[in-house]
Amino acid sequence: MKRFFTTWCLLIGLLTGTGCINHSTTSDNTLDYPLNVNDMRVRDPFILANAADSTYYMHANSGKGSFVCYASKDLRQWRLCGESFIPQPDFWGKRDFWAPKTYYYKGRFYLIASFYSPERQRAISILVSDYPNRDFQPLVNQPITPAGWLCLDGTLYIDKDGSPWLIYAREWIEVENGEIYAQRLSEDLTQTAGKPILLCRGSDSDWAGLITSGSKTGIVTNAPFIYTTENGKLLLLWSSFRANGEYAIGTAISHSGNLCGPWQQQSNSLNDDGGHAMLFRDFQGSLLLSYHTNEPPVQIILRPIRIEQENIIFLN
Repeated sequence: MKRFFTTWCLLIGLLTGTGCINHSTTSDNTLDYPLNVNDMRVRDPFILANAADSTYYMHANSGKGSFVCYASKDLRQWRLCGESFIPQPDFWGKRDFWAPKTYYYKGRFYLIASFYSPERQRAISILVSDYPNRDFQPLVNQPITPAGWLCLDGTLYIDKDGSPWLIYAREWIEVENGEIYAQRLSEDLTQTAGKPILLCRGSDSDWAGLITSGSKTGIVTNAPFIYTTENGKLLLLWSSFRANGEYAIGTAISHSGNLCGPWQQQSNSLNDDGGHAMLFRDFQGSLLLSYHTNEPPVQIILRPIRIEQENIIFLN
């Protein structure tokens, strides 16, 4: 029922023109972009709205040790562009290929993702390309996160002074009470500057519950994403599992507008039908929340929102 509700919300947004669809869509668009968003089984949907060609791009795990890219003109119909990152044999990451997130920064496109190797275990690397949909290569052929840590779900945040930061989660499997960190990066994103800064832990919220995997029990933190509101405050989206096992989105606020906080967790989760969320504006200026459902079959959810006094308000 929850999956039906969220899919219906997406359809309403598409049909009523609340920012999810360009009404110039024609049958030609369906031929050029044959994949309907409701039929795409993509986890961690991170969408880059590339103004230069008025196209939306979304990367995904290919299932065979690479990334693929999808493109759309209206967020409803998509096409497969092909593989966007095919690792060379000497690439340090050997599996996982999780949660690719693409950014346009200083004239180039950067893709941040999580990988795994027996030597470094789970860590984050940054890839780079001159194109939003292809030819990505490692910026540096090594992880950007600390050696010996299990890290995932890196995102890029540019602070008010123009400095780049990597925001990422530290695995609950390692630390039990999952953590979210901020790491200052060099301007060219090739190296870190200073030590990681702890932003919050899963237990700081009043809604994230314990989960058990094998002999491990703890609180998940993943998918951190920071958005700067119009009044300069910071909104942190992150995901975990509720006490009843539902995957959901949490929010925290830095009222100071400072990345170091303090961060105030909002009471209760934002939803109960999925997670791994991000915010972006479509080409009509509407603010959209993107995430995936956790119940099979996995679906991409796009919901128009507004932010009112640092609270996310769903518009349908």
